Amino acid sequence: MTFPFTFGRHLEAILIEIMTQHMNTYLGKDIKDICDTGFTNAKENHCAHFVSHALGIKVGLVCGSMKYDTRGQGGSIRVNEVYNVCSERGLWSSKPHGKKMGLAYVTLPGNVSNAGEMGSHRKKHIGVFIGDTIWHYSNGQDKVVTHGPADWHTVFKGTYGASTQMYYSNFPSG
Repeated sequence: MTFPFTFGRHLEAILIEIMTQHMNTYLGKDIKDICDTGFTNAKENHCAHFVSHALGIKVGLVCGSMKYDTRGQGGSIRVNEVYNVCSERGLWSSKPHGKKMGLAYVTLPGNVSNAGEMGSHRKKHIGVFIGDTIWHYSNGQDKVVTHGPADWHTVFKGTYGASTQMYYSNFPSG
């Protein structure tokens, strides 16, 4: 069956709008306002934790498993576990031109193997990208913020070092 219009573009535009509105509901929120399992210590890194709650990602270790009474509940808390289950991933510079949504990462080049697996080095961070905006949890500010990709990369080069690289992935399935 053929349609007299490009059905995919209309759906994509609607999905982008819905996802943007969804992500904007988190702006300025502390992890205490996002997580209901109590894993909210400000001394912990909550970037993957936020992304996983926002998108419903449950792979590897989840926040609820940090306490016995909430074990198995909540969202993923490890950046590398999220990255490594994604079927499409790589350097940001190799991201397909038309890819408008997915996950963005920063880490040191040595933390990603030649086989494309992300390691457990502590210098890594994750956010959600839609168009030219990345939503992520700023551990220094204890809230969800946004950056453009170039600014986000610059921030983390200042935090992790000049060799810091950006990566992307699709959203994990399942």
